[in-house]
Amino acid sequence: MKIEKFIPTKCGHCGQTEEYKVSLSKGLAIVLAKIYNFIQAKKINVVHPRKEMEKKQLSSNDVGNISHLIYHGMLKDLEEPGNVALTKKGLDFIKNDLEVEKIVIVSKVHDKAVYYYRLGGKTNFRKLIKDKVYWEGDFITRGNIIKK
Repeated sequence: MKIEKFIPTKCGHCGQTEEYKVSLSKGLAIVLAKIYNFIQAKKINVVHPRKEMEKKQLSSNDVGNISHLIYHGMLKDLEEPGNVALTKKGLDFIKNDLEVEKIVIVSKVHDKAVYYYRLGGKTNFRKLIKDKVYWEGDFITRGNIIKK
């Protein structure tokens, strides 16, 4: 479905919006890269960002925005509260420049359901971080691409 402009549905009782836009940004791409690096070093695909990364690799705001990466399908909530894992989509986004929708719509009403609309076009990791360096065997640390 193609929508030119997103107009959120409003609740008939209280007037609050029932959904909202979540956009991928350079900051979110860097947070995802930091989580990827942490998982690589830990050698297990699970991290509790608040307990393991906050104040060291991630700011409190970064940790608070991790839900945006979950809505985009880059990370997945695990059964133990607070733990997340990198998804195949997240890995392909970082390593293979997978193109994804830049904006998703999240429902406040239907259990945080995510809807993909063509509002902001598609983007990939390299476009978001605006860096000319290709991945090709490089790794990312603290938001920067570094040659091995």
